[in-house]
Amino acid sequence: MPGARLEKLTAQECWNRLGHHGIGRIALPGGEGTLVLPVNYVVEGGGIVYSTARSGAAAADPGQDITFEADHTGEHRADGWSVLAFGSAEHVTGERAVRRYARRPGAQPRAGGIRDLWIRVVPARLTGRAIRTAG
Repeated sequence: MPGARLEKLTAQECWNRLGHHGIGRIALPGGEGTLVLPVNYVVEGGGIVYSTARSGAAAADPGQDITFEADHTGEHRADGWSVLAFGSAEHVTGERAVRRYARRPGAQPRAGGIRDLWIRVVPARLTGRAIRTAG
């Protein structure tokens, strides 16, 4: 689009874009290549948290490298953003923390079934880009 420019986001701008919750994607190594899976997430304390089934494809092992991505594209304008978090997975095991995450708006997956494994992505690196348009 004429007048559009691509800009790097600061770490704070990345966290601001992620907000408190939303839908993003995680990327994990899989048997036949990289798996990219949608997840509902919440943001808390410098981490990105999602729930999954213990035997599900999104069930990252503790310490496993994991990449998280979220983005937004404007419907009527050619603007948008994308944030990538590169880090490792932690299993959330504390009862209080699990209950707190489960009660957060947007935390429950839209897909049915039991999702009782809570995983926290601890970003070692956070990057983002935004497409900005004039007007």
